[in-house]
This record gives sequence, C-alpha cells and structure tokens, in this order.
Amino acid sequence: MGHDYWMYRGDEAYMRTLLPAYRQVLSWYEQWLKPDYSLSYVPHWFFVDWAAGFDYGEPIREKEGNSALQDLMYIMTLEFAAEMEQAIGLPAMADHYRKIATGMRQTIRPKYWDAARHLFADTQDHRGYSQHVNALAILTGVTKGEEAARVMRQTLADTSLIQCTIYFRYYLNQALKASGLGDQLLDNLQIWRDQMALGLTTWAEMPEPSRSDCHAWGASPNIEFYRIVLGIDSDAPGFRKIRIAPSLGKLKEVSGTIPHPLGSVTAAYKLDERGEGTARLVLPEGTTGTFVWDGNEIPLKPGEQVISLSSRH
Repeated sequence: MGHDYWMYRGDEAYMRTLLPAYRQVLSWYEQWLKPDYSLSYVPHWFFVDWAAGFDYGEPIREKEGNSALQDLMYIMTLEFAAEMEQAIGLPAMADHYRKIATGMRQTIRPKYWDAARHLFADTQDHRGYSQHVNALAILTGVTKGEEAARVMRQTLADTSLIQCTIYFRYYLNQALKASGLGDQLLDNLQIWRDQMALGLTTWAEMPEPSRSDCHAWGASPNIEFYRIVLGIDSDAPGFRKIRIAPSLGKLKEVSGTIPHPLGSVTAAYKLDERGEGTARLVLPEGTTGTFVWDGNEIPLKPGEQVISLSSRH
C-alpha cells in the first residue's frame, strides 16, 4: 500500500516517515528466514483469502514452512520496500532486502515448480495447488514471457486449483496483465456478475454466504478498468511518468479519465472492425509518458495527442 501511494502520489517527505515502520515489519519476518532462504512456519494468523480449501483463510503449509505463498509474498514486499529505501531511505537497507529476495527467488522453482502440470505448487510436497501462488509467481517475475502466459492460462483453466475469491482476484487480474493476457480481463469478471445477479448494489467481501456486503476488497475492478483496459498507469514515483498500455479485448470504443497529482489523464480509443483506428491521449503539464501498442513504444508529451492505431493482425 505504501509503495502504491508513493507511485501514484509521491509525497516523499511523508513516505520517509513510514520507512522505519516498514523496516520493523520486515525484520520481524526475517527472524523466520531459514538458511536455504525460505521462510519457516510463520506463527499467528496467516490469512490469505477466504477461499474454499484454505482453513479459515490460511493456505496449507508444512511444519517447516515450505509455503510458496509465504515466500512469494515476502519476496514481493521486500522488492517494494527496496525500491523505496533506494530512492528515499537507506540504500544499504535496499541492498539488504534485495539480497534476501534474490536468495529466496532461487528456492522457488526447485521447491514448488511442477513441470508436468506447468504450475507452481503451494508446498514443497506438492499436495496442493492454488490460483494464488501462480498469480504471485507471475507478479514477482519468478516466471516470465511465454512460460508466464502458459502458467496464467493454466491457472484460469484448471478448476481443481484452489480458486481466488473476491479480494485476491485483485492480484489474479494484475497477473493477467503482467503475463500479457490483459485482453481477457472482461471475460474474467463472473464473480462480480454473480453479485449483481443477487441484487447487490455494493460489493461483498466473499461469495455467499458473505458476512459483509459493503467491502472495499470487492471493488478492485474499479481500478483495473482504467489500469488494464484503458492501460493508464504510473511509470515513476509521484506519477511523474505515465505509461499507457491498453488491453481492449473485444472493445471497439472506450474512454475514461483518471485523476493525477498534476491534473488528469485521459485515454479514448476508437477502432473499426479491422482493429484500426485512433487513440486520443491527454497528459497533464509537467509529465512525460509512453504509449504501448502492438509491441511498439511511442513517447508521449504533455497535452493532447492523437495516435493512429493499426491492426494487430
């Protein structure tokens, strides 16, 4: 959350005041780090998701730890913290975090990769598999490129995996984008369509029977329509650089505007049946950006620009 705030808002004087608290949290986890650079069994409530197959929200773990979820969540957090320490905190602390994250990365594939299923298992003994672990493996870059896309397709298609519920689909949808499959976002929102069919007018915390039918956890499509479909995202702390990489799927016309510390960012796309058309992009003064389309990167400047889009086929 701190890293997100830093990337979208900046506010580095404030963020600097939070770094000591982040160090304390991460050092607490570090006490459970084993010599092989994986976490042992971290005590207390290890909540991940209210998923069927997780006991009271906790993924299965071995007595010695050996939990892909524990390790991947720690890697991701270390890397976010390292970026902030490097830029606005203690570079030596950033080096320390990166050393741990690098060591941990080297244990993930030997322990958890199942080549036959083309998926990462939840534990070293490979007795369970979840969408959660495979989404995090993609988001941490443990798997990349075509392998990551294949892992993502398997993660969506294999219904024997423990399924993400409403909250954790935030990470699943981010992994969809990171694996190059963002065009499929709108085809993977059934869990929200089910809530609408129930007549809910706010989003639930978990599928029925839910204990909370007005829950911020449920609202993640709100950002992904802008960040994945329209493709607008921060490319530098404080949103000083803007990256626009749309995933329009089957959409032929879509537009939107999001707030920005210096104003707002607008993206409007209009395509014909051949997939050709225009992108109208508006960036606030004081920013630069990049537009990504069909594998090509086009520099953007402040103000309005209209870019011709050719077919991807």
